[in-house]
Amino acid sequence: MPAALSMDLRKRIVAAYADGGATQEEVAARFDVGVASVGRLWARHRDGESLAPKERTGRPPRLAEAIEEDLRALLEEEPDLPRWMYAERLSDRTGVSASVATVGRVLKKLGYTKKKKR
Repeated sequence: MPAALSMDLRKRIVAAYADGGATQEEVAARFDVGVASVGRLWARHRDGESLAPKERTGRPPRLAEAIEEDLRALLEEEPDLPRWMYAERLSDRTGVSASVATVGRVLKKLGYTKKKKR
């Protein structure tokens, strides 16, 4: 998911559209954002709402920082295992069941890439 637009950019978008000299499409092209984003920001401004990004919703990440540390320790002990084995070992070590995809996302977050033995 992309990062939220900065407050400065949000204010500049609203100001550019408020001047009345450009359409939403032109403002969107000028600031390299979507036309819908310009429309949403303008509607929030018009209705007196804050332009600040709304809080993101959804489930919290399944793996807590403590579990990430356990995965990092596993990586240091055995750096050449496939992701499914890391998921099994993590489950054995912490009691938390994580899918292979989840382990892959955490590995990516930790900055580890797939390595091949020569």
